[in-house]
Order: sequence, then C-alpha cells, then structure tokens
Amino acid sequence: QFDQYNRAYHARFGFPFIICARQHRKAAILAAFPERLQHDRPTEIQANLTEIHKIAYLRLQDLLNLPPTSPT
Repeated sequence: QFDQYNRAYHARFGFPFIICARQHRKAAILAAFPERLQHDRPTEIQANLTEIHKIAYLRLQDLLNLPPTSPT
C-alpha cells in the first residue's frame, strides 16, 4: 500500500511524500496519505516544509544532545 500511495502522491504533486517518521507510527503514516492526497499543491508544499522542519529540529537536538522538546 505504501508503494501505491507513494506513486499516486508523486504523480499528483511532483515531489516525494515527507513525514517525520519519528513522530508517527506506521498506521498514522499510512493514514496520512489519503488525507494529504486531497490537498492542493500549495497546501502540500507547506505540509512537506513543516515535516522537514520537524525532522531537522529533531536531528539538531540529537547532534547537540539536547533533551527532547517539540518544534514550534
């Protein structure tokens, strides 16, 4: 199912589906696909940028050995 959703997502938006896997379980990631496939392109660009921000924030915390907090 992930392969089908990834192909549909890329065909619709022209870029890969991005989600912060550390903050979502497999079922939640799978459930996010049909919801996000209904977005328009600008909304989905913003959604991907938000997820990239979360990923970068968590990686920076890891590098600096900071205690876990949520990105704002």
